[in-house]
Amino acid sequence: MLKGYFSIGACILASLFAPLTNAQTPTPEQIQMFQNLPADQQQALASKYGISIPSGASSQPSSYQNPQVIEQRPVASSATEAKVNDAEKDEQGLKRFGLDLFAGSPTTFAPISDVPVPADYTVGAGDEIVIQLFGKENTTHRLRVNRAGIINFPSLGPVQVAGMTFSDVRDSLNQRVKEQMIGVRSDISLGEMRTMQVFVMGDAYKPGAYTVSALTTISQAIYYSGGFSESGALRNVQLKRNGQVIRKLDMYDLLLKGDARNDIRLLPGDVVFIGALGNTISIDGEVNRPAIYEIKPGETYKQAIQMAGGFTANAYSDKIEVKRYAEKGARDALTLNFSQSHDQQTKVKDGDAVNVLKKNEELTRYVQIEGDVRHPGFIEWKSGLRIADLFQSVDTSFNSTADVSYAVVVREINPQRDIEVYQVNLANAILSPTSKDNLKLNSRDRVLVFNRFNN
Repeated sequence: MLKGYFSIGACILASLFAPLTNAQTPTPEQIQMFQNLPADQQQALASKYGISIPSGASSQPSSYQNPQVIEQRPVASSATEAKVNDAEKDEQGLKRFGLDLFAGSPTTFAPISDVPVPADYTVGAGDEIVIQLFGKENTTHRLRVNRAGIINFPSLGPVQVAGMTFSDVRDSLNQRVKEQMIGVRSDISLGEMRTMQVFVMGDAYKPGAYTVSALTTISQAIYYSGGFSESGALRNVQLKRNGQVIRKLDMYDLLLKGDARNDIRLLPGDVVFIGALGNTISIDGEVNRPAIYEIKPGETYKQAIQMAGGFTANAYSDKIEVKRYAEKGARDALTLNFSQSHDQQTKVKDGDAVNVLKKNEELTRYVQIEGDVRHPGFIEWKSGLRIADLFQSVDTSFNSTADVSYAVVVREINPQRDIEVYQVNLANAILSPTSKDNLKLNSRDRVLVFNRFNN
């Protein structure tokens, strides 16, 4: 008999891999016979013929699935889209804020059954209620809610559960078991959750119908659809139910504030509608998140800078450059001073290009040491600073090749930056602090130490 199984198994395996071998097509009875073989015999057949059994050919269903839902969104597929993206990069090198967080290419979605279920989850047709009984009776019932919203509980009969929260279902069933099954206690949990079909429409990357988990929210549905298209508005998402808009979601609330109050769970047949991109501004320079931002009517530059994460430590907020389109197509130049509350409350306008400048990096209040010294660089200038204060000793402050008997101090003497040069004996200045060589220094003085072997 086992030999017959092996013959049938060989035939079936060959038919499963028709591109690799020629074999007769197995009958349904033969396929059923092979699937009824123990797993070790199936594996032995596969090993004998050098074939790997596909996961779909196994008679044992997988108890857990966590498929790849989103893949990396491919590069621009059309010449027009690629041209638009390249032009946008060349113009300002900025991307639209938040677009990449949802960017992806949907493959498939299989609901996962191991996620925690909130107590306010509404039970509906297709949900599985798991009832474990212990005590006088020890058994587990896995009961599916039928289309009428009822579970058929052995010994207790039909129980209406659809429309109730999971917390209420659990309390109700526990109470029934306690009252009607003496000596028996129960533990109620939710098994596999129902799936439902929702629609993601408008300017989604992949608009269409999606089969999702009953716990899916607006943002998750958008994620499953691949995110927003290039023309999709993150700040104009609507949830439509029975033809009516019941909720509006601004993704900036979720991304910038972590506010998910409007990111509610969906119901079967819901439509998530993504509106078209509206007004935008670009913010570049010394802000924490340079990007292109969507704006709403009435928003101010204070709010816009907050969207961009605020200023960096190097930002010069007293002079913010704004290029704004004028009525006749040219651009006007605006300058905002963020130390003035009036400028902070200036209204943003579609197309504004904002550039936050960097503070002047030129040093002030310093003395610079250059030349044949151990530690060249900048020293903080303080009133009364002298040559001897710059060097600890003749032996430790200079290289062995340094000429400690001669150095010059270069000093700027006016706003036009004309200079004067002073000659000093370094060794004398250090060893005799009261000597005239211990010159009193000004801010921005440069002390030049020479090599004694160079002419």
